[in-house]
Amino acid sequence: MSRRNFVDLPEEKRLLILRTAAQEFSAHGYERASLNRIIALCGMSKSSFYYYFDDKAELFTVLIERAMTRLAADMQFPEPERLGDGDYWANVETIFDRVAVVGTQQPWYLAVANLFYQGPGGASAPPVLEPILASAGQWVERALRAGQESGAIRTDLPFGLLREAVFALLQALDRWSVLNAATMSADEVRDAAHAQADFLRRMLAPSF
Repeated sequence: MSRRNFVDLPEEKRLLILRTAAQEFSAHGYERASLNRIIALCGMSKSSFYYYFDDKAELFTVLIERAMTRLAADMQFPEPERLGDGDYWANVETIFDRVAVVGTQQPWYLAVANLFYQGPGGASAPPVLEPILASAGQWVERALRAGQESGAIRTDLPFGLLREAVFALLQALDRWSVLNAATMSADEVRDAAHAQADFLRRMLAPSF
């Protein structure tokens, strides 16, 4: 597969391709994204581009895979079970704050995140997003169980309902942040993240 050649590119060139592709797919969706625009903005010839990627589907897949790998490294997400070590909600707020900081420092991550909220994207769109959403759902489920075990999360609702409600809320918060971050200062983005973490805590913390 031609993507194997991608790792041979200089880091700066790899990042240029990823960032350019992220902006193009985010702005136009998978079906209407133009490889010609991406190629031109990257200063590449078509022949050199197709040396690294077979087609649009491969570029899209590489973009998502590489972005998720880089994001995980930048975020350093803890194992969900570790959230119960110490103050559960302080640990959750730290994650929200880290997401805000990293998103501000690497705005192309926001363009990638937007791809998760654009809908199916057409029959030809590669199914690379679904496993990531499934993995995120599993992380949230484990985090909720850790919160209940530490006494930080309510237990008066069926766990399935709690899991679905929280995952839907997190997606809504994330989508709002992705769509509005560009209009906010770095401080405003972090303030919004802290407010969102507090909103989640108020919804989930036990009532005494």
